[in-house]
Amino acid sequence: MLLRIRAFPVLVAATLAPLSTLPVHAQGSLAAPAAPVYSSGTSHDKRHITYTVQRDGSYVRDVELVRLVDNDAGVRAEGQQTVSYSASLQSVEIVQARTITASGETIDVPASAILDQQPYLSQGAPAFSDVVAKAIVFPQVSVGARTVVHYRITQKKPVLQGYFSAEEFASPHDVRRDVTYTVIAPADMPMQVVGIDLPVVKLTLPDGRIQWRAETSNAVAVPPELGSVAIRDYSQRFIASSLPSGEALAEAYRSLAGERSRPTANVKTLAQSLTRDVADPGEKAKVLYDWVRTHIRYVAIFLGRGGWQPHAVDGILAAGYGDCKDKATLLGALLEAAGIASTPVLVNAGHSYWMPELPTMQAFNHMITYVPALNLYLDATERWAPFGVLPPEDGNKRVLHVADGRWATTPASEVVATMLHRVTTGADGRVTGRLELKGKGTQEVAMGRAFSGWDAIPDATLMPPLLNAMQVRGEGRLIRAKAGETRDPASLALEYGGAGPLELPGPGAMRLPVSPFVLAAGPIALYQTPRRFPFPCPSFTMREEFDLVLPDTIKVTRNFAPLVQAAESDGARLRYAATVAQEGGRTVVTRELVAERLKTICRPEDQQRWQPLIEAAQRNFRSQMLYE
Repeated sequence: MLLRIRAFPVLVAATLAPLSTLPVHAQGSLAAPAAPVYSSGTSHDKRHITYTVQRDGSYVRDVELVRLVDNDAGVRAEGQQTVSYSASLQSVEIVQARTITASGETIDVPASAILDQQPYLSQGAPAFSDVVAKAIVFPQVSVGARTVVHYRITQKKPVLQGYFSAEEFASPHDVRRDVTYTVIAPADMPMQVVGIDLPVVKLTLPDGRIQWRAETSNAVAVPPELGSVAIRDYSQRFIASSLPSGEALAEAYRSLAGERSRPTANVKTLAQSLTRDVADPGEKAKVLYDWVRTHIRYVAIFLGRGGWQPHAVDGILAAGYGDCKDKATLLGALLEAAGIASTPVLVNAGHSYWMPELPTMQAFNHMITYVPALNLYLDATERWAPFGVLPPEDGNKRVLHVADGRWATTPASEVVATMLHRVTTGADGRVTGRLELKGKGTQEVAMGRAFSGWDAIPDATLMPPLLNAMQVRGEGRLIRAKAGETRDPASLALEYGGAGPLELPGPGAMRLPVSPFVLAAGPIALYQTPRRFPFPCPSFTMREEFDLVLPDTIKVTRNFAPLVQAAESDGARLRYAATVAQEGGRTVVTRELVAERLKTICRPEDQQRWQPLIEAAQRNFRSQMLYE
């Protein structure tokens, strides 16, 4: 149910992750001002999406798309398109597929160029997944050409019996000349349809069915922004649902999961063996959680019922892998076998923080676990989340408890990152250094994700780019785990030596040694970006300490500049402090960036109020020490 994106940790990657941790629950969106001409690669001449719904919740989704290729990025995007569907619940029909070249020639896609394939996400666990795809390869796609595709997906069996829901959004990052969203349903079906920043027209058709339709267009596209909330959170939105409440959605899921989630003999045996010597319920829960997160491999797959129905617990154990709902289901069964009550929890993980007032299946993409006796949320999907710590994408989210249909909010993330960098420079200009990086709370998860694979990378491969970032020409080593031990993923240390950045003998000037993990630089880079869309602004503390020792032959004539500055915006406070302490040839510089939030999502006017602080901090980053 959840797609996770991983990236190799370069420079501040480990510190950028916590910046997308906190949510908003508002129902409106931010109006975007005019912007320069921008193209994502294609523009939409036509985008018509129609749902024809049956009383049992099954439906036909009819999609007509005509897209103009604006540039080379569009050529790459439009040359091949895929239509994914559930083989057990759906069928797909490609009604029409063709290219209209820039010169106006129409070329139909031959049947041989419409291929059946397995989507990338399900390739890691094909035995579990029933998701397949039609890949359409368009001929003669070039700048100025148009791709035309018309397809129908028939939902033969409803995901949740008797219920239907759908969400569509119109992105401001695309030119949209003709977009319509339509739902047609029986008159006796308790359907609700709303639009956000999008008028919806309701009418009765001649045959008695009810139709809801919204139309929109967008003559100018605006570029997306680094670090903003998800596009759906501020786009025009069209939401339809026959679910009357969160309680109804939870009850329908419970019926779908059924006996698959009950502890079997195998589960009971496993729970007993894992907790045999553990008496405290909290410790038992920790043992079971740690086992699931480390022994059951996460794969992003979809199992039956459109990704909602979990696999049976014995099947999960036998396979040794599963998606989020499988891991939550197995953890719940193990907890129950150990006498600990819990409930699956539906959450919208990732960068999307908006939750519609109408309950919809599309509002959730992830499942975690709640243990009432401990008042604790657990995400066994995340291998690097210690017991009691949620990954950043789960924090402070509005969630639905499956056991009783109760709405709740997950706890806000704690983000603390500290770095200690000690550098000693000899009379010949050579340096020896040690860098330690530690994380707490959500930062532990970010660092585990970022650095978990480093122990398998040789120092000869790992160190050169890191030393280059610090302007050191030499050698270094990562402090690795001893044989049979596991290094703490929330702690990283490396040592190095070589020719340093000082030009000796002086006189000269130097900036602080450049660290490959300049913690404050990551948030500052995001906060300095002029904004037109909302962006997450979590509470965090990022602290860097540089301990520099210079040779006795060097005299410091002017040290680095200290600075303390704060800015507030609508209850949110951002503070930057740089302190400098000098004693003989030793200088200790401490930089700290602290964000204190009374709200969770910030808006462009907040960024504007913080701009003077950001500019001052950047100037402070460039301050120099003069020596002779």
